[in-house]
This record gives sequence, C-alpha cells and structure tokens, in this order.
Amino acid sequence: MPEEKSRSASDIGGILLPLALAAGFAFYALDVYRKARGVTDWMLIVPTAAVGVLALLFIMSQVLRRQARKQTEQAGRSNESIRPALGFMALLLAYACTLPYIGFDVATFLFLALALRLQGERRWWVLLLFSLVVTVPVVLLFVKLLSVKLFTLVL
Repeated sequence: MPEEKSRSASDIGGILLPLALAAGFAFYALDVYRKARGVTDWMLIVPTAAVGVLALLFIMSQVLRRQARKQTEQAGRSNESIRPALGFMALLLAYACTLPYIGFDVATFLFLALALRLQGERRWWVLLLFSLVVTVPVVLLFVKLLSVKLFTLVL
C-alpha cells in the first residue's frame, strides 16, 4: 500500500490540543498580568501558567518525536506490507474464477480458510470452524431466504 503523506486526524490532534492549551494558558497569564494591581495578584498565576505552557510544549515535542519514529519504521516495512495485499487480491481473483465450477458454498469456505491463513492464522481447527460457521449461514441466507439462484455443491 502507498505510504500516507499527510498526518491522520489523531496525529494532528496530538499537536493542536497541546498548542491550543498552551495558548490558553499564555493568554490567561498575560491577561492576569495586565489587570493585576500588584505583584501579589499575579505571583502564583503567571509562574504556574508558564510551567503549564512548558509542559504542554514538551508533550507536543514527544508526540512529534513519536510520529517521526513511526514514519521511519513504516518506511522500512513498506515493501513487506504489499505482499499480503497482493496475495489477498490473487485469492479474491481465484475465488471469483472458481465460483462457477466448484459452487458458491465450497468456494466461499475455501476462500475464508485461505484468507485467514494468509492473515496469519495457523490453527487448522480455527480455520475450518470459522469458515464453516460463516459459510453455512451466508449460503443459507442467499439460497433459502433470499432465493438467489447460486450454484452450490454441498448445501
């Protein structure tokens, strides 16, 4: 799959939220400082706001650092991520081509089992059970309930 060049919404939110909070802290501290009658009015508020602004900027820098690290890791894995996608597309093409010959029920069962195997499932009983539990209701729904004329071999 092609790499995303833009940042996702959660990535942007991780940057904009600390910036907005830091701006709010700074605005509040400046407003208190301007309206203060003396040192005692702003003595605790302005330093606390400054600490808050620094903490939020530190959080934002950590988010940016984590995003940069994630992008470099994804760049190294970009070639590996295309193999499962191509395998799944080939499996989908084989499913569509074998439907008229082996039937909707058998083709769907095999497609589900092989797709799970392609995704990393290795337990044979999970492959068979999941494929059976999904295939039977789907075939019965289409053939019996919706009266769709499909070639089926077993059901």
